[in-house]
Amino acid sequence: MLGISRALLVALLMLGLSAGSLAESAALSEAQVKDYLRTELELQYLLRDYKANADQYKDAPRTYALAEASYLQSKGYSVDEWHALEARVVNAANMLQEYDDIRQAQARRAEDDLRICQEAKEYAAQKHKLEEEQQQKAEEIAKQMRAAGLPEAQIKEMLSQIQGMPTLAEIRTEQCQSAKPATAQYMAEENRYIEITRPDWPAVRPYLDSFNQLVNWAAGNQLSPPALE
Repeated sequence: MLGISRALLVALLMLGLSAGSLAESAALSEAQVKDYLRTELELQYLLRDYKANADQYKDAPRTYALAEASYLQSKGYSVDEWHALEARVVNAANMLQEYDDIRQAQARRAEDDLRICQEAKEYAAQKHKLEEEQQQKAEEIAKQMRAAGLPEAQIKEMLSQIQGMPTLAEIRTEQCQSAKPATAQYMAEENRYIEITRPDWPAVRPYLDSFNQLVNWAAGNQLSPPALE
């Protein structure tokens, strides 16, 4: 039902659907989306009725699940078919509304990667200077430790630790080397699911307002359900 997930990947995993099976299906029609909304609205009314009378049932959740399956059957759906339709409508609706944010986030990640790699180049050019500064800081700390009367063994251990620390140039180089592949993989997954849902966008787009109203009403965030023709 609505609200099982507002996240694309979570919805797919919770419903046990593979990305491939969704990608291979024919695009949704507006009639399917409209029927989904009407049926979901009726299921929400059914759920509210069972919740209001839960004390009358020995096992209210199971009783409702059976009633839901029976109602879906009367509408021509098996439970699995309904869940598959639900996942596609919810995922397409979410992606339509999140698409711009996803693209902007991808652009920011690409800019961050570029900045990190540029800094890595700049710091690499100053490698010797950075190493000297690190050594000077270590010597200053050692001087302060000796002035405080700390044991020489402790001072040597501290110096050894500092000398083993990576320089800023090394840190940025490692970040640059790891950031690009990670970002590329993450963006590839995002783009993959964008393209999986894209065929259903034309059918879902005209019903976005009704979809959001139904989600909000089901969650108790608005008083009235959407007026579905």
